[in-house]
Amino acid sequence: EWEIISGIVVETPEMLKVVALATGSKCIGKNQLSSSGDTINDCHAEVLVRRSLLHYLESEMVSSQPAIFSKTCANKFKLKENVKFHLYINQTPCGDASIFPIDTTDKSYQRLMARKRATITGKRNSPCDISDGGQPKRISSGGDTQRTGAKVVESSPIQDTNGEGQSYHVHNVLRTKPGRGQRTSSLSCSDKIAKWNVIGLQGALLSLLIEEPIYL
Repeated sequence: EWEIISGIVVETPEMLKVVALATGSKCIGKNQLSSSGDTINDCHAEVLVRRSLLHYLESEMVSSQPAIFSKTCANKFKLKENVKFHLYINQTPCGDASIFPIDTTDKSYQRLMARKRATITGKRNSPCDISDGGQPKRISSGGDTQRTGAKVVESSPIQDTNGEGQSYHVHNVLRTKPGRGQRTSSLSCSDKIAKWNVIGLQGALLSLLIEEPIYL
């Protein structure tokens, strides 16, 4: 019911095609990082689907009839006219994109919180939020904020207040993904998607072969 799935669709004048699909919600802690590069650090769906997209881009480059690329005079690849990429995620990405106000008087919100609480306690009482420890926590009347498990980076002078209601989180800060046990070193999906919107999806290696960045 709560599994996260992400996909990337390529749009051309002739077609809409799913070219990458992934699911996942795990991320390893700092103590599990590999210096030899043989471990995938971040297995969140949004990150895995981008890795899958890179495989698709590489397959297009070696194709005799690529659907999305043309060659330039500099012998590099460039997206054809009117080729677009769209990202789908069935939940908000971890990090700042998952922090938004909630009207706790809304009936659908109250039903959702009751279902979550019942999953943990086996009881059905008044609406409540779920704290980081997995136990029900009473919410303030009228307003709350959607929580994210992503933590503000340790080097930031601004940290979450963990206050009541909508003052629980601070905004517009870099966050690292939540992990079981030791903190992770991987930036939140919100931060990674923001980075892709600036430098592109193609990464450093393919930037040597592609003339212009590829954006969502």
